[in-house]
Amino acid sequence: MKSKHMSKTAAAYDILEDYGKSLTIKEIISIALERGLIETHGLTPDATLNADIINENKRKIRMGRPTRFVRVGPQKWGLVEWFDKHKH
Repeated sequence: MKSKHMSKTAAAYDILEDYGKSLTIKEIISIALERGLIETHGLTPDATLNADIINENKRKIRMGRPTRFVRVGPQKWGLVEWFDKHKH
């Protein structure tokens, strides 16, 4: 039986896309848990997600691939595509 849960970064991307605005890690985790998108057993899922997003960005940059997330404040993230559309 396949789990309905997704990775925390996939959930974060979907949530940011749905909301259309930057959110804090704590907000993203809260929404993901409310929607049943993720399952967490640790004490600090927000710290884990923040690290996961940072590591995904580093990995994609190292591979020469575009990133999905952009940091807009302390533990606050948005989607790169929003900022690419609004370049002057």
